[in-house]
Amino acid sequence: MSMGSLKAKPVATNLYDLNFKNLKDFGSFKTSNLIGKKSLWIIFQPDCQSCRSQFKDLKCLPKDISVVAVGINGSREKLSKELKPSKFITQQVLASKDFESEIEIEGTPTLLFIDEQGVLNFQGLAVQSCKMILERFRGLSKPL
Repeated sequence: MSMGSLKAKPVATNLYDLNFKNLKDFGSFKTSNLIGKKSLWIIFQPDCQSCRSQFKDLKCLPKDISVVAVGINGSREKLSKELKPSKFITQQVLASKDFESEIEIEGTPTLLFIDEQGVLNFQGLAVQSCKMILERFRGLSKPL
């Protein structure tokens, strides 16, 4: 079920400058660790069937694309419970206030396609197939 897509709104902050709390141990996670890698960030929330479907469809992503699951609207326990251990998810974090003020979240799952420098190239609201995700990453050199 597609809920539509939208282009990314301008983001003032480099997303790799933001800090997050790790869902596993609540330690801090600096997204600057992802500099030099393309990454797909999936914004999810508890009890979101579409989010669960999106996570299941990550199997075809190459290892050079980092997947960051960003939880919103739930406790650490509820958000962690939504994410079954997956070798496809690089990092599981809780959305920070800085992040939520930079990104306009209209629903879940929201996908963020971020280039090697931390620049948001595309933001989409909808479950997307792995094939569609790969096509978007191939086009990161050409902003959508």
